[in-house]
Amino acid sequence: MIKLVVLVYLLLFQYSFADDWYQVEGAYSRVEYQQSNKVIADSLLEIAELSIPRLAKIFELPLNELKKSKVRIIFTDAPDVTNGYALNDAVVIYALSSMYLNMTTGTQTWYKQVLKHELAHTLTFIKIKRKLSFLGEPANLTVPLWFYEGIAQYYTEDWNMYRGDIYIRNAVLTGKLNYSALESLEDGRLLYAASHGFTRFLADRYGDSSLVKVMAHNEKGWLFDFNEAFKKVYGKSPDILFTNYIRRMVIYYGDLLAEYPVSKLTEDLLSIGDRTFQVFPLSAQDSSYLVVYRESEIHNYKSVAIVQFNKGKIKIKKRITNNADTDVFLSKDKTWAAYGRYYYGQKSNQISLKYIWKIINLKTGKTRTISHPLRARQAVFDSVNNLILCETLADQSILHRFNSEKNYHNTMFNTQMPVGSMACLPDDRVIVSAQRDNGYRDLFLLDDSTLTALTNDAHDDRNPVIINDSLIAFNRYLDDNPALAVYNLNTNAINTIFNDQFAYWLHDYDESTGKLIVSNWDADRNDLFATLPLDSIYNQVTQPDTIMKKTAYASWMVKKPDAADMLNLPDSTIPNPTIKSIRFPQSDLIHLVSLAIPWYDEELGFGLYGMTGWMEALQRQALAAVFGVHGREFSKSLVLVTHNLSALNGLFATTYYHGPVIFSHQNGDYIEMYQDIAELARTKNYYIQGNRRFTSSLTLAYTGYYYSINENELQTPNDYGYHGPSLQIQLDYLLPTRLYPALAKRQFGLSVKYFKSLNYQYNFGVSEVNLNLASNLFSESLGLQSRITAINKHGNLPPFKSIGIDRFYEYDFPRDFKYTRPIRGIRKDFDSDRLYWSSTELTLLLSERSGLKLLFLPLNNLTLKGFLDYAALGSDKEDRIYSYGGEISFGESIYRAGFGLAEGKYAGAKSDQEYYFRLSLIMPEL
Repeated sequence: MIKLVVLVYLLLFQYSFADDWYQVEGAYSRVEYQQSNKVIADSLLEIAELSIPRLAKIFELPLNELKKSKVRIIFTDAPDVTNGYALNDAVVIYALSSMYLNMTTGTQTWYKQVLKHELAHTLTFIKIKRKLSFLGEPANLTVPLWFYEGIAQYYTEDWNMYRGDIYIRNAVLTGKLNYSALESLEDGRLLYAASHGFTRFLADRYGDSSLVKVMAHNEKGWLFDFNEAFKKVYGKSPDILFTNYIRRMVIYYGDLLAEYPVSKLTEDLLSIGDRTFQVFPLSAQDSSYLVVYRESEIHNYKSVAIVQFNKGKIKIKKRITNNADTDVFLSKDKTWAAYGRYYYGQKSNQISLKYIWKIINLKTGKTRTISHPLRARQAVFDSVNNLILCETLADQSILHRFNSEKNYHNTMFNTQMPVGSMACLPDDRVIVSAQRDNGYRDLFLLDDSTLTALTNDAHDDRNPVIINDSLIAFNRYLDDNPALAVYNLNTNAINTIFNDQFAYWLHDYDESTGKLIVSNWDADRNDLFATLPLDSIYNQVTQPDTIMKKTAYASWMVKKPDAADMLNLPDSTIPNPTIKSIRFPQSDLIHLVSLAIPWYDEELGFGLYGMTGWMEALQRQALAAVFGVHGREFSKSLVLVTHNLSALNGLFATTYYHGPVIFSHQNGDYIEMYQDIAELARTKNYYIQGNRRFTSSLTLAYTGYYYSINENELQTPNDYGYHGPSLQIQLDYLLPTRLYPALAKRQFGLSVKYFKSLNYQYNFGVSEVNLNLASNLFSESLGLQSRITAINKHGNLPPFKSIGIDRFYEYDFPRDFKYTRPIRGIRKDFDSDRLYWSSTELTLLLSERSGLKLLFLPLNNLTLKGFLDYAALGSDKEDRIYSYGGEISFGESIYRAGFGLAEGKYAGAKSDQEYYFRLSLIMPEL
């Protein structure tokens, strides 16, 4: 049977890699792609072949060495998680569903900017390699993230609004710019901006060579010590020099922004919940608004609701959804609203992402799905309330028109330009913001199938809003400040009418009041919404008389790298690149870590303890091993090897474990046992209706077990084994919040597993059902969770195996040998042929970040619990065991630790109180 399983497993692999993956190769790099993305892959190769020699010159690296180990570039349009990343000598580039790159300015197209940035990372990794770099990533742990990102941005990008200016400006004006901005992962935008600005400051003050000298420090050494290198080159630590950088920023922005007026024309709009993302006035008669917001800071999702704002009080009239992943778009007559929701799936052995679009009639409250899954983030309603969606693919943008009442649509237009936001004129002509080949963002007029440029200059123009049939308001970025401008379709004239010290973004125009809806940032970059009366800003233009960027203050900003120009690469083609198909694109593994430590034990002799980890750049294959091997007695060694391979849009997992049995006790006595477990498993994950919150999985596995018993004084074999197949079906729902798993907002989990032994000597089967239910009660800080388990068997279990309750309630994680569960306060074993078990906890969050520590462990997510544990044993549930008590616990996402008092009770015994310490491991499938 085992041979048959292995044979089927290998035959499946013959057809696992049939995706049309290809590779085009140059002198310094190779690009992997699928046939539909060939044009972009060719362009990526050209960019890489031009960039790598320039970066090598900047970093003072020999080109011949780079030819020997070519940079691997993978381009994919399946997922949509980030622009890209670099890992060792590999670069992954994602085709985003919005190639328009809303959070980017400048003159670079999306893949040029991303690829050059990631190539700079790759050459930085090469530059800081030392003798011990063969150990993997731990050899570079001294290098802070800000240095990697600052180097990449300085050498491959210019200083512009979204890649630095607007975040640093806001931090300076609100007193948020300090050294923690370089270290805090909680504010990634500010970290990147501060990294970019600080690196430019260093290059401006000390020269480009100083940055290279830091990376070249102790080139023949064992390890690269960043702090030592930095202090050697600059004479001071980064935190000391950062105070000088802050001073420069205060002087620069203070001098610059003093030229700007501050308008008094804005009137604040309502704010709701923890953060408001969009506000649409619906009716002045009853002061109702359509609002997109985050209800609580712990929520990892947006909500949409109709609210009433009256006499300073907000009343929620109707909740529409808590699952909107795009902006919300409102029809001109304020009858219809539309939004997109993530739609997840599987594609090319990766998680794929599209959007399904929902429309709601605000008068009737009816919601329906209007589109099949599309890569569309931008939308607009036309004059008769058809919804126009912009599908943005890797190489083109396609405009679709969907009827709001009936299930049909037509394709309106397609263009090779990435398209951003859109607006619709009363006569159904469409204004689109799009990015040209040269990187500039301009406004265009789409009339039937003809696209005409309205703006064509070096300014960044976006966010069009319709005023009437001839006037269009939009944001025009002037000197990295989002001014408000108006375009006249009759005269083709552009007037800048509002350029305030505060950066205002344009959202909408309320025709009933004649006011623009705008927003700016508070100190934490939350949107503050306001109205601007259009007539007033026409009559009282708000803009600076002059903008004087003094050279002495702005030199850091305009500083260009000395050794090579990465911004202006020439147009070029690669002569005769090598192209070939790739049968197994998952094959190239990157070395992440390898560590080994010799050890001596009096009983076992010399041994070697260590670990190693390898992963393919697109995470389609991973190999890891942990070991503690003893030469004198290998049987008492510990070896764990796992291999995961994504194929056939599923996961193939191979696992081998040799080591001690942890929970092998019998009647309180420890039995020294060792086990060998080998498993082949195939898991297929499903997103129900594409919903990332609602998932299911099916796992088929074949597992072999072998046990050896040392010092066995019982009438049992000294060793035995069995093997057989198992099937597991899992269904999960989770409403994501920051407090999970300490407190869940809404959670449902159901797992059903069956294992059947095919060994003739131990012919048995075990079924196990686990149910997990959780919800908050009355507030976000109070929640109730119940875990329920039912375990049943048929046949006779092998020696020492049992079903029931064990005494080790201090450990709340799966048992490695028995089919048992713990009851807090009950230090006794109960065996049976069936188990019904539950644990219910009422949890109160005391503090998310208490600031306290237990030894070296921070007491985060500190909670107070009241619990009830219960078990019924046997076919008739005749043996009932329960306990109740309280517990204070803390922990992070994968563990929790706590102290508690439990009082337990079972038949024939008095109640007994016990104080305890408990360690829990968070296992989502349980």
